[in-house]
Amino acid sequence: MALFTSLAEKAKLASRTLALTDAEQRSRALRLQAEISEGGFETVLAANREDCAAARAAGLDAVRLGIMRLSENDRVSLSDTMSRIAERKDLLGQCICENQIADDLHLTRCMVPIGVVALLFEARPSVAWESFALCLRNADVLILRPSRYIARTMEALTAIFRKRLRESGLTEDAVLLASGGSYADSYELFRMERFVDVGIVRGGYETLEAMKREATVPLAVCGPGNCHVYIDDSADYGMAERILINSKAERPLACNATETLLVHEAWAERYLARLLAALRERGIRFVGDEKAQRYGVAELAEEKDWAREFFAPCLAVGIVADLTEAIEHINRYRTPHTECILTETEENAQRFFREVEANALAHNASSRLIDGGVFGFGSEVGISTGKLPWGGPIAARQLVQEKFFLRGHGNIR
Repeated sequence: MALFTSLAEKAKLASRTLALTDAEQRSRALRLQAEISEGGFETVLAANREDCAAARAAGLDAVRLGIMRLSENDRVSLSDTMSRIAERKDLLGQCICENQIADDLHLTRCMVPIGVVALLFEARPSVAWESFALCLRNADVLILRPSRYIARTMEALTAIFRKRLRESGLTEDAVLLASGGSYADSYELFRMERFVDVGIVRGGYETLEAMKREATVPLAVCGPGNCHVYIDDSADYGMAERILINSKAERPLACNATETLLVHEAWAERYLARLLAALRERGIRFVGDEKAQRYGVAELAEEKDWAREFFAPCLAVGIVADLTEAIEHINRYRTPHTECILTETEENAQRFFREVEANALAHNASSRLIDGGVFGFGSEVGISTGKLPWGGPIAARQLVQEKFFLRGHGNIR
């Protein structure tokens, strides 16, 4: 028997129990999760300090250490997330369409729980509580499969979640931790179609490619975001500077941070050197094409630089002749995640929206606004870089099944 078979079976049984709960029961459970005491969260912080020390000793780089490190502010973030999701309108039972097929034959399509969601994710602990809150809101069971680097953190955090579930009268198996084992065990978990209804993967290129090859359950991938900003000839300089600082300099490691800046050659002549200086003052370094070197980009970009998420305070800069060239570049190298155009020409914005292949598009707005919380969804599990089963932020609306209900009076075909 595979390592996680019994755990997945337990999850499926729990999902049937959880599906029978009503909205107020789950809201109360979420509010109780929000009341995590400082003493309770201290066990999570202590475990996290142990994880960070072990990861540092193992040679994990400073960037990833920063991602996995928790602080007291995260306790506040956890509580805020649970409280926010607790107050959201319940989706379950809502009908999204209905049709009177015949006088005595009526069809509806309504939202019900998906069942069991398995989440494979990197070393960012906040992913766990945001995903758990959204799944509990929808009466879905969540199986957490985290990076080995945060094993102690996740054991402590999951223990708190399960304790609060018991106290609220819900099954503690609404959240389960798949710990230990190898990559092969992760693959096996994502092949358990009888027990796992959907898989979500947050990770780097290698992890995503491996899981897409190995998984057989429906799979949503939240991969690296090679997000572009194209500055058109008519763009306002002040707006462009504000947006680029926000899109890249303020949180360069965010998945919705800008990785490539494409600039219309006429705009570059007027403003690019000034814009790059403003970004350089905020710690951003650049690689770029030969034309960009005229404006202060010292390092020549390689082909791979146009196609990747840097996950660093680095920005690729390219000069293009027009909107057509910008669109061609983006469609060639997109992930797709988020693509932005800065322009005062509405026709160009509309063309960009029609022709660029991406899950989210923005006009005169920061790439970092592409986020489930900003969109008013309460939170998100991640931002899907695939088209199916979902594209863009994965929130409560995505974590439901749309089921058909047909009511008749002895009808036959």
